[in-house]
Amino acid sequence: MAFTDTRVFLTGNFTFKDGKNKPTETRVSDTAVAAALRLSGRDPADFGFTFMEMYRGHAMRDATEHQLVGFFQDDDAARRAAHHRARAWLKERQNKPEIDIES
Repeated sequence: MAFTDTRVFLTGNFTFKDGKNKPTETRVSDTAVAAALRLSGRDPADFGFTFMEMYRGHAMRDATEHQLVGFFQDDDAARRAAHHRARAWLKERQNKPEIDIES
């Protein structure tokens, strides 16, 4: 399942305002969980996706969202926490009946 696929498919560097760089990493699981949230009408930023939070409200966020689903390379705790919150929400939603708008 893609939610548990730890393969890295994109790496990069984030440059802070002071000019320092920090490596970034996007895994298959990051994109799978973010896509499931988007398909459910939710913003991955609400679940702790680092760069999605940082760029919330940024004018270019929609155009560059596919580059924002990763995490800092050495921040597995943030990744685990975001994935845990997202997967718990998705599981809870899966068990709820859909709203019937025709009633």
